[in-house]
Amino acid sequence: GIPVPLADLLTPNFLQAPELMFSEDRYHPSAAGYALAANQLLPALCHALGEWTGATVPDLPWAARSEDRSLAARLRPVTRLLRRRTTGVPAPIVVTAS
Repeated sequence: GIPVPLADLLTPNFLQAPELMFSEDRYHPSAAGYALAANQLLPALCHALGEWTGATVPDLPWAARSEDRSLAARLRPVTRLLRRRTTGVPAPIVVTAS
């Protein structure tokens, strides 16, 4: 198969236009976000199925873009998640009766 590094390919778009790429819950991709992911997967999928009707399959980046970015830049999406407000109520622990 052909690996498709979705995180490396999609992150710049999601960071540049989060209001467009994320749905209202700010967690799941919007229709535009899913379309962007599908556009990245389609050439590799068609090639794997032997159905590629376009030109040659475009070369995919084999080196992770994260190698070119500083640690602070790579951690920025994680710190956004850590700043989210929560209810403060811990999740229940379920124990089966024995």
